[in-house]
Amino acid sequence: MRARLFLFAAVLVAGSVRAADAASTKAAGPDLFISLRGVVDGVIEVGEPLFVGVRLEAPFESAKPISLAPASGTWADAIELVLVRGETLLPARATMTTKPASAAVTLDAENAASGEWFFPAEQTARLSPGDYAVQARLALPATGGASEPVSIRVVARSNEAGRAVQRTVALANEALVTGRLQEGVRLVDGLLADQPDHLRLLAVRARLSARAGDLRGAMTCVTRALSTPEVEGLSHPPVGLIEMRNELGRALLASGASSAPPPDWTTLPPRVREVIRPTPTKTKPVARTASTSSALPPSTAPASAGAGAPTHRASAPAASAPAAMSARPPPGPPAPGTIVPTAELDDAKVRADPAGQWAAAASAGSFQKNNYNYYTPARAAGEPKVVYPGYNTEAWCPAQQNTGDDWIELTFAKPTKAAAVRVRQTFNPGAIVKVEAVESDGTAHLWWQGNDPYRRPANREIVWFAVRVPATSYPVAKIRLSLNLAAVPGWKQIDAVQLVAAP
Repeated sequence: MRARLFLFAAVLVAGSVRAADAASTKAAGPDLFISLRGVVDGVIEVGEPLFVGVRLEAPFESAKPISLAPASGTWADAIELVLVRGETLLPARATMTTKPASAAVTLDAENAASGEWFFPAEQTARLSPGDYAVQARLALPATGGASEPVSIRVVARSNEAGRAVQRTVALANEALVTGRLQEGVRLVDGLLADQPDHLRLLAVRARLSARAGDLRGAMTCVTRALSTPEVEGLSHPPVGLIEMRNELGRALLASGASSAPPPDWTTLPPRVREVIRPTPTKTKPVARTASTSSALPPSTAPASAGAGAPTHRASAPAASAPAAMSARPPPGPPAPGTIVPTAELDDAKVRADPAGQWAAAASAGSFQKNNYNYYTPARAAGEPKVVYPGYNTEAWCPAQQNTGDDWIELTFAKPTKAAAVRVRQTFNPGAIVKVEAVESDGTAHLWWQGNDPYRRPANREIVWFAVRVPATSYPVAKIRLSLNLAAVPGWKQIDAVQLVAAP
């Protein structure tokens, strides 16, 4: 279990720590929290850098903001982290990894201040094995205070796999902070050669590569890490990795083809450079019956709806929906739509198509909640936002991964007679099994139903799924997509949907 040790201390501060209300003669002090970063079970090795996170907040009961404005330097210069053994204060002192953007900071109910400090390897190398404590101090002119200590155990260097990874990541992060990038790359690659899918190693290698100017190498590391979150027993990829991938995507787009080549030493180990293959799965497609349909489209009306009633019923009882989901195309003329070959769907051309209209709103059977990020259907509205394929906070994601059915319905601001619909699938494409067009009065028209013939290559990629139909005689207000989540392994994500107007 990754240690999350928090320390609370209420510090009454005077002088440069002042209440926003100038009339107040007694200043309130901030609450101070610290946590060990990247440390498992509160243990580090001799010579392993120790990273500590610090956060300052206004007290919960405080009605007034607190302003930290030292006479010189920044608010972070007033924070000191030290090591203690027993009653002895050691000479080791921590350094902030990144200086704050502003010298002063105001703390209130909506705003806090945070940063990261580290004790370098040269200081921890002088420690002997034993029990220590980390202590935080807030020291400003004419005031001072120390927090309660947070325990940390120092042990001798070990070749045990877990200890080796933690030590290497910490040393690589120190190299990143101090600008010794080539040394950090060498350290990480020594373990990546045998553990090419280790999430923490890939993450720090991505940061080193990006800092050295190798954006593509960094993207390879992040993409690989996001494709194998189960390495550390995670059910979902860390949001920090997703944000890093988004930042790298934007940087790559901005750099263009004229960017200078990165140094040779940034080249990734061969096993990391290998293509990212889809994760094998034992899950097989399941029959979509009442027992496996977890999310049902609002188009499923009761059989007793009556002749001539619109087929779209948002309030239709869920009990009637499974039969509609598992049913074959209705008798009569076959669905008019045909799948557009993937080779005809160039991403740039689709985006620029003047006949295309992006969805203005969306609803869905479910959506995933992960680390306070909601992958709501609204993420599929608007223009494409995802730059690189993979798990992304900018796309809709159903709540289930490999079982059952789900649906998403896209609403367009200007109902129009249509000729096609295009769906931008940014993670694990191939699960769409039905496409329906819906008029403003709720009348639904089946455009296509079947199994997507798309077969994934070794590399993950963004894939457009498109269905072309003869020009409709009715204006299309909505497009409803049904998905069989068991058809393709892994989380499915949709970034954008485009309705194409008839000529």
